[in-house]
Amino acid sequence: MKRMQIKRFITTCIFLCCAFVLSAQLTYGTTGLLHAPSAEMQKDK
Repeated sequence: MKRMQIKRFITTCIFLCCAFVLSAQLTYGTTGLLHAPSAEMQKDK
């Protein structure tokens, strides 16, 4: 019983770590460019 709980805990930790690594790689290399406008902006009147 105790061994099954430990296995489940370790498996959950591994999946959580993998999820954080994958989400971090989505924005890797685009620092500072995420919220930059990609088109010319019109001047305010």
